[in-house]
Amino acid sequence: MALGDYYSSKHLNDQLDLMEGGRVKSKIANIYYVRRWNLDKLLYNRKNRKKIYFSKKKCVYYFEQAITEFELGGNSSEQAHAVYNLAVRLKTIFNFAQARKLLPKARVLAGRSDEKRLLSQIDLFEKELADKNRSIRNYVEEFGLDLP
Repeated sequence: MALGDYYSSKHLNDQLDLMEGGRVKSKIANIYYVRRWNLDKLLYNRKNRKKIYFSKKKCVYYFEQAITEFELGGNSSEQAHAVYNLAVRLKTIFNFAQARKLLPKARVLAGRSDEKRLLSQIDLFEKELADKNRSIRNYVEEFGLDLP
């Protein structure tokens, strides 16, 4: 799972670091529908798109490997957490359909191992998925970090 987390972070960092251009491209990339429909990939050249896609693919691959390992080991609690974490990462990369498909599996596994906290997190996450990143939290205002 740690490798999946690493490649998830690498994917987001690559998106930031590999974008060429100035304020205009940055503003275009931050439009909700551009990100939602994966049109932001058109803001990168071919070589950089391959790097970003590779990181995304590796993230999913390593989480799936972790899920398989926990299943073979018979550890349903850890498997439930791995499935939930993969769903969270998929939401981050705007793959809402796959994330939604994983939540019933995570719910069943968490129910088997009596993970009450994880079950409540899954409930909250389902509501976030239904929103599809339309109303994200404003941490600057929430923590009082905005300029006077």
